[in-house]
Amino acid sequence: MLPININDPRQLQALLERLRHEPIGSEGSTNNAMKVILDYLFKVPVTPSDGVYHWFCQRADSVTQEAATFLIRLFAYDSQRVDDWRLRMKTFLASCCDCVRGLQEAKRTSQETCVHLVVSFAAFLTRRLRYLAAFPLKTRQTFMRSFSSWETTVFIDGLAACRISAEATASPAGVTLLDAPPALVYLALSNIDVLLDNRVLSIIAAYTPLSEFTSWPSDPPPPGLFYLSFHQNRSVRRWAELQIMQCQHTPMSSETFVGPYLTAFGAVVDVLTKSKPIPTLISSPTFPFTQDTASIWSGFVSILRLLPREYLRKGGWSSVDLRHVVAGHLHDIGPRAYLLMSKWAYL
Repeated sequence: MLPININDPRQLQALLERLRHEPIGSEGSTNNAMKVILDYLFKVPVTPSDGVYHWFCQRADSVTQEAATFLIRLFAYDSQRVDDWRLRMKTFLASCCDCVRGLQEAKRTSQETCVHLVVSFAAFLTRRLRYLAAFPLKTRQTFMRSFSSWETTVFIDGLAACRISAEATASPAGVTLLDAPPALVYLALSNIDVLLDNRVLSIIAAYTPLSEFTSWPSDPPPPGLFYLSFHQNRSVRRWAELQIMQCQHTPMSSETFVGPYLTAFGAVVDVLTKSKPIPTLISSPTFPFTQDTASIWSGFVSILRLLPREYLRKGGWSSVDLRHVVAGHLHDIGPRAYLLMSKWAYL
């Protein structure tokens, strides 16, 4: 690798472009690339307005975001500099919802290896390779599970500082998740692996807010809200509904409705079509879905306006046509019928 001047963003951008199209694994050249890119990232100062490092949101320039995305692999290493990197990561995970969302998206896209067929005046193939694509699938899956486990610890430790604990038999008077850093709660709902941790679920049920987080980005909603809309606890369901009502741009675009949104919606389909809800993720703890039929359909109505319309039909992602499922219950009586009838025009 030719010497890179880290004071010249154009040189680093060219390096990242090459690494994106020609991913490297753990070979010798990796350490050199990581050192150069980390040197650059550590030169990025905190944002004066809040004193926080912003690496994955709109406050960071494109080179910083790309550098931070490449360096996700640092989590597999141990050194003092890696510890410093983790510490800076913790600051924005506890402070910036947009960085939380950007990190989750970066983790997803950095694994992609896909081929797109582009049709214009001529048809040609373009291959999009991402930073972690050189590693085998099982290696990437193990790595991401470990990363999510660390994020879970960041969430639990951060809330413990606010007197919010999974071990507490009862919450201190008046204490709810609204007393925690909003970005940390947003993290738990943005990463489904974090949400499905039993300790996290216990915290959410014990410290359910009575109102919504107004500081969260309104769109798109974190995918964990799809799960919470079907929680067995009525207060949790109500909070999820309040958060979903903050969304302004509906339905979500099919380009956004990917990754964890598909996973979450797969769980919703299971709830709607099976007599006994089952967990969507293999080897994950069972989510405490409500067994009350009226509550299930109420939860479905609350998320219905978010769903891209094509996902209501049978397609490559599912063998279920939700329009038929809903139509089969229009003859019901009681609150479920009212809820379905009120939204039938959407379908």
